Amino acid sequence: MFILAGGPGQAASFLGPFAAALTGVRKDRDIVLVDQRGTGRSSPLECAAFKPDHSLEAAIEFDPVPKAQACARELAAQGVDAAQYTTAAWVADLDAVRAALGYDKINLWGGSYGTRAALEYLRRHADHVRSVVLDGVAHAVDEIHARCLADARSRARRGVRSVRALAGLRGAPSRSFARRSTRFATSWGREGAMSR
Repeated sequence: MFILAGGPGQAASFLGPFAAALTGVRKDRDIVLVDQRGTGRSSPLECAAFKPDHSLEAAIEFDPVPKAQACARELAAQGVDAAQYTTAAWVADLDAVRAALGYDKINLWGGSYGTRAALEYLRRHADHVRSVVLDGVAHAVDEIHARCLADARSRARRGVRSVRALAGLRGAPSRSFARRSTRFATSWGREGAMSR
């Protein structure tokens, strides 16, 4: 079973304790952990913009674009070709590992971003897939969630106690997501106001 890490950016090698706990699976299946390019022990890409930051501001940062742009500039200055660190490249690497290990068909387990990688592997190499488990599917409408959360943050900054617009967005996530986002925005607004 190939376990595909989340993120993107989570290293599969960090999932060793999780894999070790799968004693029932390991009785009759190999567990294969492959670090995605640029993660873990696969020449990790690191940049100052994403260094660990435990501040309140970092905890509630909703817009990753400025940090991602700063990181891209830093990596480009180091000569890193970002085109080599894509989901397509990752899927090609996984298939190369499958072939090198001599497996005809594999079982895939993906969590979060790993679900996207698993689906892409299935799309490109269905003839080499025995089964797929998608745990915590990372869907293609993340931008809707990002808009909802950005709206919630914006409203919280202005001291608004509810985020009624969440329920009215076309293609908005479930009502329970809207309720959770509203509660978060309301509590964040109170905490943010108290810390100022």
